Amino acid sequence: MQSVYPKSIVSWTDRINGEIIWAADPNSIAAEVVAIEQAIGINPQVEYSPPFGPPIQYANEAAKISAWGLGLNNPYISLELDNFSIEWQQSTNQNGPDFLVSHPPFHVKRDTHNYFDGTCMTVRATGLYLVIQHQEWEYRPSGWCRNQCHVNGELRRQCVFDFDQFPQGNNRYGQTYNGERGYTDTIHFEHMIAGDLVRLFLGNATDTQHLQCFTSTFEAYFLRNL
Repeated sequence: MQSVYPKSIVSWTDRINGEIIWAADPNSIAAEVVAIEQAIGINPQVEYSPPFGPPIQYANEAAKISAWGLGLNNPYISLELDNFSIEWQQSTNQNGPDFLVSHPPFHVKRDTHNYFDGTCMTVRATGLYLVIQHQEWEYRPSGWCRNQCHVNGELRRQCVFDFDQFPQGNNRYGQTYNGERGYTDTIHFEHMIAGDLVRLFLGNATDTQHLQCFTSTFEAYFLRNL
């Protein structure tokens, strides 16, 4: 008997006692049952290949399908830190007083698979990630600030917010930022390997030695394996 996965809903005529049941009837049903069982596999309520870690035992196949549909096995980390300051010191940088410092330790908002390493993020599942960071800075009449996202010590993304032309109106952003906050944002996709270290760095090159950051957030989401 060759297993055949159904291409349509099987049709079946109700039988009554005394009728002859031909072998083709149960054989066609058996072919579909075997094909379906082969497709679903043995113990289908078990997720044998989560992003990382041992197989996951669900109560039933429906629970496994729901977890897959809701993305519950995909690691997600969300970090935040409010109201801190970044200092500057005079350096050899020709642009003035700016140097990068490691981001202060975040507070954890969400960390579904224990990615927080005390400073930022250690990857535990190899795959494609969406990585986002955002800062809101106090307004300054001159200078600039920046953020950087590093993976294993290598720069991946950087954003600079330049106050220098404000509030005179000659600014490249096409708006007037006098009294408004500065914003630095980075977002990128990256294929990362288990064990990769993701760190954030901040820089202050404004006219104040202590530049206040009202809020800083970092998020990373596992999209898929590659």
